[in-house]
Amino acid sequence: MKVSGKTVCALAIGVFLCATGLSFGQSEGLPSSGNPAVAAQTAPPPQKRPKTVPAPPTSSAEPASQPAGPSQQPAQPAAKASSDKTEAQKRYIIGPLDVLLIKVWNQQQLSGAFDVGPDGMVSMSLIGEVKADGLSTTQLRDVIQARLKDCCLNDPIVEVAVGKINSKRVFVYGEVLRPGPYPLIEKTTIMDVLSEVGFKDFANPKKITIQRGDQTFHFNYEDFRKGKNRDKNVNMELQTGDRIYVP
Repeated sequence: MKVSGKTVCALAIGVFLCATGLSFGQSEGLPSSGNPAVAAQTAPPPQKRPKTVPAPPTSSAEPASQPAGPSQQPAQPAAKASSDKTEAQKRYIIGPLDVLLIKVWNQQQLSGAFDVGPDGMVSMSLIGEVKADGLSTTQLRDVIQARLKDCCLNDPIVEVAVGKINSKRVFVYGEVLRPGPYPLIEKTTIMDVLSEVGFKDFANPKKITIQRGDQTFHFNYEDFRKGKNRDKNVNMELQTGDRIYVP
């Protein structure tokens, strides 16, 4: 069979083009086969990006605004007020007509409420009369313990408290919410009493009077609260028997 020169030339060109296409496909990372099915089988599967999982909070982390628990709350004001009242009673000086609460441990017949007489004496079983006027509750406790020990008890334990104050008190009248006697447990001023009794809606706190025997003092609550006329409008210390009137 005789092959012409044109045929040989065409075959050479075809071989060259095939070789060039194969080389180009390999350089681009494509499969050498031109079949799409074969290309799909031989192509590597796409890699999945790993999910980012947030790290859990450490045990030491706490919310920025965490409400305080019961153990973190400040002490109750009521507890402090009770403590202050107890300390004031210990400093209180007993007077005539006061009522005392006396307890002798394991001696119920010696315990109870005792009136201080007009002469300042208190009477108890076994030891008779004991002077209470002018003593604090702590001082009277020591006197009673010593008398009981000398009389008939070994190492008696005694507690004394003020049940009712009748010897030192003032009286409040007029347009107040809580009129009546007000005990003077310790140093007490007119502002101390007024803050406790409160005013009614139509009270006139600018014209308060304090009657002490044949003397009359005037007090302007509103001016004092605003810091006016402090030289004339004095927050005076009250004395036993003072009578306060709020018009």
